[in-house]
Amino acid sequence: MKSLSRQLRHIAVRTRSYAGGESDRLVGKVPSEVYDGMIDKGEILNDTRQRRLLESLDSMHKGLQKRYAERPREAAQMIGSFNLLKTKLSETFGVANETVAELVDPDDVRGLYVWGDVGCGKTMLMDLFFFCLPTRKKLRIHLHAFMVQTYREVHKITEKVLAKELEGEIMDIYVSSISLQYDVVCFDEFQCLDAADAALLAKLFKLFFEKGVLIVCTSNKAPDFFDSLGRQYTTFTQLLNDKLNSHHLKSGFDYRKTTGTHTPNVYLHPNTDENTKKMLELFQTVTLADTLRNYKIQNLGRTITVPYGAGGAALFTFEDLCGDTHPYSPSDYNLIASQYHTVFLVSIPSLSVLRRNQARRFITLVDELYQFKVNLICCAAAPIEKLFSYKTLEDASSREADYRATSEDDARSTAWREDDSEQLMWRFTGEEDVFAFKRVESRLSEMSTNEYLLLPHLLFVVDDIDLNPLLGTCLPTD
Repeated sequence: MKSLSRQLRHIAVRTRSYAGGESDRLVGKVPSEVYDGMIDKGEILNDTRQRRLLESLDSMHKGLQKRYAERPREAAQMIGSFNLLKTKLSETFGVANETVAELVDPDDVRGLYVWGDVGCGKTMLMDLFFFCLPTRKKLRIHLHAFMVQTYREVHKITEKVLAKELEGEIMDIYVSSISLQYDVVCFDEFQCLDAADAALLAKLFKLFFEKGVLIVCTSNKAPDFFDSLGRQYTTFTQLLNDKLNSHHLKSGFDYRKTTGTHTPNVYLHPNTDENTKKMLELFQTVTLADTLRNYKIQNLGRTITVPYGAGGAALFTFEDLCGDTHPYSPSDYNLIASQYHTVFLVSIPSLSVLRRNQARRFITLVDELYQFKVNLICCAAAPIEKLFSYKTLEDASSREADYRATSEDDARSTAWREDDSEQLMWRFTGEEDVFAFKRVESRLSEMSTNEYLLLPHLLFVVDDIDLNPLLGTCLPTD
């Protein structure tokens, strides 16, 4: 079985370096000092609100340096070589789980939960902290990807426990295998709308904290937001508040929208026959393909159909990827993003709660493509800033607030709390969708810039595409 470490690295987000492509040279440096250097080079603007967050990141960085200086070398060597997925802990080292947990004081450094509006620099600063960490035992990953992998691994471990190939608690085996490979785990886009995910994350985080794993999260929502989703989230929210410091990054800017050179060839609108024809011509020109092929990809027993493919590029209609005919999951979008460096998507309609399911799939698709740095070439019904109908969403959010306020002591309040379908209806048509759509707007804006198009794909070298037609300019040749 492929090791868990390799699988996690496969889906971990290797974000672009915000320090001129020299992230390896940042190991051990202080985040705020690197931030100052980037300002001096004109790479970023000085932001006093970001500096307040940097103070917390510097403090964690200092605490981790002290932890590594005091950790016994023998303990570090034992932890680095440990792999619970292949052998039993007691048979390999002759020690119990508790002995390993005691090697690190779980409370010597507190983790951090960073939340704020889209494009305010949360991810950039977390990545800066990540690159500066004085260790290579670190993981930076999108929460969606982590959850997909977690469900897969827990299923595999369950089968091994039932077959008597492993002994112990399933979640403890899984968390132990991660905690002995990674001292720090950074989660980007931390959101949890599903009660089952919240329950699972509560168990995972509790074990992570007990084993001394430092957790850093970025999110658009405050930790207490999860409490508003229902009593099933109380334990999870309390754990976040007890074990993580919370920092609200307040910024009046969406840096994704205010930086970069936008190209007119990446996001076309409206959905006309002329623009659709232009998209098809661009696809053939960019891919240098004489013929287009139909592909089928298998994922967890499901078949994903790629109508038109050429090398590492694929072309879909919105209905193909986000429609109700083939209701794809985050795992499917993760697989597409891991196998293709360029995706053309045509016939994107205007989106609102009237297309709730399609809108949620589109949000997840863009999130996965963005984390793998996949080029997304679109043809849509409206400009990016008008693609989502906020009025309908805000009305729904207002109705939810009024309903809950007036029904607190009413029988309907209990029905809202306990009826999953009703709860999901409100949850997916309210405030959370507004934040999710704004995040996608911000990302689509950045994905329409030359700077984004020139970023490398997360997993492989791209050598079968001509970017000139997309950039609207000619790249220098050797």
